[in-house]
Amino acid sequence: MQIPATLKWINRHSASSVLLLLLLGASAFAHVLAHVRMEVASRQFAIMDDRTIRQMGVIDFMHAHYWIAIAYGTVFFATLLWLEFRSAPRWAVWVAFCLLAMPCIIYAGACLHIGNKFILWTTT
Repeated sequence: MQIPATLKWINRHSASSVLLLLLLGASAFAHVLAHVRMEVASRQFAIMDDRTIRQMGVIDFMHAHYWIAIAYGTVFFATLLWLEFRSAPRWAVWVAFCLLAMPCIIYAGACLHIGNKFILWTTT
């Protein structure tokens, strides 16, 4: 293959994989942000509603079980590679990407919700 054809192939076939790496990186950053905020605040925020408590439980679970995130990322990437090797239509690749990205986006949203909460400062 010539260089322009190679660049065109990379541009067409690797966009979803690069977007996956960005999505997983942003989710990991949001997770670290939320976990650090929870530790700094000693798990006491200004508004402690049911949603906050549930999301802190999910963040703690994911922090204790990193293998789930690794398995999820591996399955996600393998699915995208399989679709690329099968020469699936672009709409099928993007539909699969959107469906598989939903749990990651929801988790990142939960992490950002916790990471942006106001800390309740108390003196002891």
